[in-house]
Amino acid sequence: MTPTLISLHIMSGVCLLLFGLILIKNGVQRSFGAELRKLLSLAANNRFSAFGTGILATVMLQSATATTLLVTSFVSKAMITAPVALAIVMGGHVGSSVVAQILTFDISWLAPLLMVVGFIFYGSRLNAGRKKQAGRMLIGIALVLMALTYIRQAADPLKQSDILPLMLDALSEDKFFAAFLGAMLAWICHSSLAVVMLLVTLVSVKALPVDVAAVMVLGVNIGGVMPAFIASFRDGVAAARITAADLLMRLMLVTAIFPFINLLLPVIHELSMRDLARAAVNVHMAFNLLLALITLPFVGVMTRLSRRVVKEKPQGDDPGMPLYLDERALDTPAVALTYASREALRIADMIEKMLRETIKIYESFDRDRARLIKVTDNNVDRLHRSLKMYLARLGQQALTEAEQERHFQILTFSTNLEHAGDIIDLNLREVPQIMADQNVAFSQEGFTEIREMFQKVIDSIRLAQTVFLSADAALARQLLQDKTKVKQAEMQTSKNHMSRLQRNVPESLASSGFHMDIIRDLRRINSMVTSVAYPILEKDGQLYQSLLKPEADTPRKSEVVS
Repeated sequence: MTPTLISLHIMSGVCLLLFGLILIKNGVQRSFGAELRKLLSLAANNRFSAFGTGILATVMLQSATATTLLVTSFVSKAMITAPVALAIVMGGHVGSSVVAQILTFDISWLAPLLMVVGFIFYGSRLNAGRKKQAGRMLIGIALVLMALTYIRQAADPLKQSDILPLMLDALSEDKFFAAFLGAMLAWICHSSLAVVMLLVTLVSVKALPVDVAAVMVLGVNIGGVMPAFIASFRDGVAAARITAADLLMRLMLVTAIFPFINLLLPVIHELSMRDLARAAVNVHMAFNLLLALITLPFVGVMTRLSRRVVKEKPQGDDPGMPLYLDERALDTPAVALTYASREALRIADMIEKMLRETIKIYESFDRDRARLIKVTDNNVDRLHRSLKMYLARLGQQALTEAEQERHFQILTFSTNLEHAGDIIDLNLREVPQIMADQNVAFSQEGFTEIREMFQKVIDSIRLAQTVFLSADAALARQLLQDKTKVKQAEMQTSKNHMSRLQRNVPESLASSGFHMDIIRDLRRINSMVTSVAYPILEKDGQLYQSLLKPEADTPRKSEVVS
């Protein structure tokens, strides 16, 4: 077999190993993602419990990078402090070495059994939800074990290679390059665990000397954090500082070790004589335990130091940009739906703000305030567009029936809110300017009724947010009762307005068309907002047939979901 073909077989084995790790990670996140995130968010008691939590999370996820990215997303949302987050990250790297220790045992005989059982769990229609994800995890573990066996068999001919000794001699002489090579492999593979297991396999078949593998492991511990370091910048400066502190600590420890590497390698070689297969993974674990022992008491100092490395960039807040839509949560639908719900509630808050600003320009027309309402509606449109695209990507995942219902509820609620914002911007906002240009005003009695109608709709929006978040049937019934009161208020206002017209009240005669249009638009907005109650009461079996009758001003289905 040619060296090129041997290398190709080894690369394919590494790819199979990485794919197996991805299956395990996705299975854990989709099955226990919500519990795992809750565990990480509650690990703020002290740095030592946070360290242990990081170990547990990484053993479950099989990826220190995944643990780091979860933690940095919490930091960006101020859910945990920076020192606690850094302690979790450090525990995550130790957890990765624990997984590597487990994989060095020869348990390849389990692979066929895990593959068969995993396929039964994953393929059976009767097994949905967590059982399906358990099947995914079992298949992933089986692939990892098969990949390690495949790499071992593919690398075995390297012992007879004439070129390999020359390359290894060069790596033995240039230890800096060996460490650099290990760092690059870990960076490219996005997995320090996969590269460490590759080194373990090469050492076990005597295709790689122990001293070269040990030096490469030092580089792996630097390159393995680079993917998380780069990705964390998407979550903002606070998140990037955590990965920067992690990278700084590793660089400092490697720099401190390198001057003594020639003294340490004979010791490592002597300790590895009984079990060569564990040499690389033992160095990996020793490095991370030593790093934790030295720096865990000083995580606060390291996070402060990272502030000097990653500095805050002055920038204004953009209300139209989403705050909670985390792309990495898409693998965990329950968590992603929670984030999407929080973003929908932001839209509801912006609609409430638009209504409050609108009633103020009715009291005293202000062009700047009117422009602010339009800007807010543009932000609502942008935010809704981002939320809709996020939900579209989430819909491509395997959702349970309950998750599909919540998915549709969020989409419908946010779309109705966006349409309500258009009504405020295109209809209600324009009226005060037109009336000011025509020198028209409402009667005192008529404006009092309009102000009360605005307040009723604002109260409905507030209650609708609670109903949307809690899915409480009693509150949903109250919301529909309030909708009936708004309808009655509209009818009473129309009667009062007609009475004023009959009495020839000058202001009412001049503003009649405006008055009726405003009341009609407010009722339309109220109907859109309160529609969130229907699916809750339908599911609860408490929705009477009379409530299902469509109203004349209820938006058409094409308006709601388009």
